[in-house]
Amino acid sequence: MNLGWTSREKKLALFFAVVLFLLASIFTYIYTASDGEEATPLFSAYPEEDKEVDQKEEVEAEVENEILWIDLKGAVVRPGVYQLSANSRVIDVVQMAGGFTEAAEKRLVNLVDRLQDGQMIYIPQIGEAEELRTYPTHEVGDQARGDMISINRANEEELKQLPGIGPSRAAAIKAYREEHGRFKKKEDLMEIPGIGEKIFEQLKDRIIIE
Repeated sequence: MNLGWTSREKKLALFFAVVLFLLASIFTYIYTASDGEEATPLFSAYPEEDKEVDQKEEVEAEVENEILWIDLKGAVVRPGVYQLSANSRVIDVVQMAGGFTEAAEKRLVNLVDRLQDGQMIYIPQIGEAEELRTYPTHEVGDQARGDMISINRANEEELKQLPGIGPSRAAAIKAYREEHGRFKKKEDLMEIPGIGEKIFEQLKDRIIIE
């Protein structure tokens, strides 16, 4: 069928057809050359959010690289000083020490407690509970000082022995330690919601910092 095109018009049509074909080929190559890998944008639409994510990752990396020094004593196979990574728990250091001895009083040990740098953990032997007037679920040796309570080591049940400290305040003290670390001075207790000067005066002579 003759469309009445001149020779010049046919050449132009052929030229544009070739150009369109080449553009289509280049476009297809660009989107298939990565073999399905997701492209990474050069610039983010939310630079502040990216900065916060980077800072969070840096902090998490620092925490993961932190080294804890733990002094493990008592009824384990190899008592001694051990180095562990951050976020380790009591069970980790006990396993490093070869596990419990047959004489260990395992009921008094909270194996899932998180460790803190510079912490001393004492694993009691069976029968020692009668000799220790007070003891937490771990670090029994540190806590056994008459009626004194270590606010850095005591569990919630022991904290409730303090005047003015009920279940909710005991839980708040434990939550504070997990979030902020060890108490550095007795007065830090007043940072706990519900513990003011009046309650602090009642319990300050019953607590120790260790």
